[in-house]
Amino acid sequence: GRTPKMHPDTEQRRTGAQLEIQPDGSIVGSSVAHVKGIAEPSTRRRRFNARHSGDEDVVRRLLERFNETGSGSLNFPPPEDLDQPFVVKTNFKLEPISNIPGRGAIKIPVGLAPGSIESINVSNLKDTRATDYPCASYLIDEQYRISFPKSVKIEAIPKAADYADDKIQYHSIYTRQGQEVVSHRKLRVERASNVCTREDHLAWRKFLT
Repeated sequence: GRTPKMHPDTEQRRTGAQLEIQPDGSIVGSSVAHVKGIAEPSTRRRRFNARHSGDEDVVRRLLERFNETGSGSLNFPPPEDLDQPFVVKTNFKLEPISNIPGRGAIKIPVGLAPGSIESINVSNLKDTRATDYPCASYLIDEQYRISFPKSVKIEAIPKAADYADDKIQYHSIYTRQGQEVVSHRKLRVERASNVCTREDHLAWRKFLT
């Protein structure tokens, strides 16, 4: 037998988040994350293993992933109930990440959302690989709506970005609607198999840089 190769149509992580920046710079947010494929059992396992940890500790550890601080809560069906789709909903409040009021810039806050694309950005990649290694095919689709207070003047938003080769496709677009900025980022990775080569690794590094 042979493990069938993964495919972006069945391996998906989709997240929608709403963030409201307050006049004092703090951020009130919520998110809904749908996971499908191999990410689902791993997400269920993490939530199941954390069931005896205090809610504050769980939230603190999740926020620390991206150097954020604040409070919040997670809501999801019983991880062991495999008959229900595993959808994780969160509510959170973050401490300020930029000078408001005042001139400044912010990166997209993650809060208690999965932060799948952000976690790729902070990956520590080796320069070279001497042997083949396990890898995955998947689709990540993240949309964040960020609302700014009326007192804030939005002077610039990021430009759209596109990248494509025979295995990796990335597209991001940022739009402004009044005091709301919408970020939509999508990453599709389709490998030839679940085992990658040194050439695959170099192609991945090229994408990240």
